[in-house]
Amino acid sequence: MYYIQNELEAAWGVKVFDRYTVVLNIFRYNARTKEAKLQIALAELPLLRSKLKNEMAHLDQQGGGSRYVMGSGETLMEIQHRLLKEREIKLKKALDKLRNKRKLLRAQRKRREFPVISVLGYTNSGKTTIIKALTGDRQLLPRDQLFATLDITAHGGLLPCRLPIIYIDTIGFLSQLPHNLIESFSATLEDVIHSVITLHLKQLCILW
Repeated sequence: MYYIQNELEAAWGVKVFDRYTVVLNIFRYNARTKEAKLQIALAELPLLRSKLKNEMAHLDQQGGGSRYVMGSGETLMEIQHRLLKEREIKLKKALDKLRNKRKLLRAQRKRREFPVISVLGYTNSGKTTIIKALTGDRQLLPRDQLFATLDITAHGGLLPCRLPIIYIDTIGFLSQLPHNLIESFSATLEDVIHSVITLHLKQLCILW
C-alpha cells in the first residue's frame, strides 16, 4: 500500500489517503474534548507504526535503516518504536483516568435510579436529532455531517409517565472500520453497556 500510495501521489500530484486515514482526519477535525483528542491520538498509533515500518524498509534498501544512532546503542527504527510505545502507555494512562471518572458518573446515576437509554446508529443517522426531539434540549445542535459527535453525552428527559430518564448520545461509525479505530474509543463506548435500553436508529427522516 505504501509504494502504491507513493506512485499515485507522484502521478496525480495530490495526497492519497486510505479509508482509515480519511476517517481519522475527520475525527481530528471534529474533536472538541480532551477525551476525544486522546482517543484519536491512540487510534493514530497503528498508522504511525505502519508508516515507520515502510520508511525503514525503504532506508534498508539504501543501506541506512539498520545503522546505530551514535551513543544510544539503538537503531533509528528501535528508537522510533520505543518512542511510539512510550506515547501509547502515556495515552492509555490518561484515558484510564477519564474511564474512572465515567465510572463515578455512572455510579451516581445508578444511586439516583435514573434509567439510561443509549441511542445507537451509524454516523449521521440522526441520533442527536431524535434526542433533541425527545428531550426538548435547545442546546443540542445536530449537524448534517459525518462524525459530528465524537463524545458520549448525557441528556435528561421525561417519559409520558413523568419518570425521569437519561438519554445517551453515542458516537456513530461506518461499516468495515478497522478494529484498532473502534478499540481506541472503547472507554467512551462503555457507557452503552450499562444502559437499560439501547435504541438502534437506522435512519431518521424529517419531512419539513
